[in-house]
Amino acid sequence: MCYQFFTKKHALCVLHKDAVNESISMKHFQEPNAPFPYQEHEVTFTNESANITLSGTLTKPSTHQQLPAVILIAGMGPVDRDGNMFGHKLYLVLADYLTRQGIAVLRFDKRGVAKSTGSFGPQVTSRDLADDVLAGIGYLKNRDDIDPKRIGLVGVSEGGLITSMLAGQSDDVAFAVCMAPAIANSPEVLAQQIATQLRMDGASDELINAMRTLTADMLTIVRDEQDPLKAEQLLHEKATQVLHALPESLQQEAEKYPFATSLNNMTIKIQVFNSPWYRWILKQDMHAILSAIKIPLLVLYGERDFMAPHLMVPLITQAVHNADNDQYTIMTLPKLNHAFQTCTTGALSEYATLEETIAPSVLDLIGDWIKRRI
Repeated sequence: MCYQFFTKKHALCVLHKDAVNESISMKHFQEPNAPFPYQEHEVTFTNESANITLSGTLTKPSTHQQLPAVILIAGMGPVDRDGNMFGHKLYLVLADYLTRQGIAVLRFDKRGVAKSTGSFGPQVTSRDLADDVLAGIGYLKNRDDIDPKRIGLVGVSEGGLITSMLAGQSDDVAFAVCMAPAIANSPEVLAQQIATQLRMDGASDELINAMRTLTADMLTIVRDEQDPLKAEQLLHEKATQVLHALPESLQQEAEKYPFATSLNNMTIKIQVFNSPWYRWILKQDMHAILSAIKIPLLVLYGERDFMAPHLMVPLITQAVHNADNDQYTIMTLPKLNHAFQTCTTGALSEYATLEETIAPSVLDLIGDWIKRRI
């Protein structure tokens, strides 16, 4: 995964001004409007070990029978329960669709976001966020209207990594859907993902190659140097040396792209790469995480996803095969970006210009797959 750590405000700053304005004025046809043909409840649950209260929304069909349920697990950044990003509300649309298919859906604000307590930042690891999801599973298990044997997870990007972890670790997870799961953590593959996004965004070959090499070198330093203070010093030395050696034209070009490391954003990038969040990612055994999954598993990537599905799919396939799991489906879907929107290039600047929040065919695929398992 290309582990950038943007706030929503920062993420919007990477878009062209016209794209942002177009997104704000555009009507996203998939966003549901009340009244809904199902029940909607404001709920809270607690991660007691972290002393955090998570706030969310539970949508469920009106019935007296126990329902199957899913928890939606958000991708990177300070994301709220609806998944507000680039003018779209991905998790709202997902929740609405699945609830209309007869499935209860819990979606919640990340810790430190919107109505949830606690704090959010690069000090919070994917393991911490997984514990928040476990608290949500415990909450659902204790509801009389939810079938505790039919609780599944649907995770996007970093949420797909968390879904993979819990699918192999928790006996309370009955099925798992990983949408563009962020399961790569070698410096070389992570650097290649940054290079892929830069290419989609229109960067020159010279800048792409320079950023690929610099990113791989920086992440190798973080992986190999156990002392964060020493690593910070080495990262500053490496980035300063490389960036000052670039021709002025490439230095200026690097400032245009948020996925590039530039003289202006170098300090922020170093803080992110050297953070507890990134350090946790770099030391995980992703093969072991994936090969522990024994339950039904659906893995989806978009063909135009910067995460380079041609690199991800073989890793996942091999790991799940080693687990002797014959209940998995792995697909790369044509013409879709990281958010599973039908797109032309996959560039960040394109996301907000698209009317579609998520391809309807993806909704159908996920819904049909889940219904066959419950």
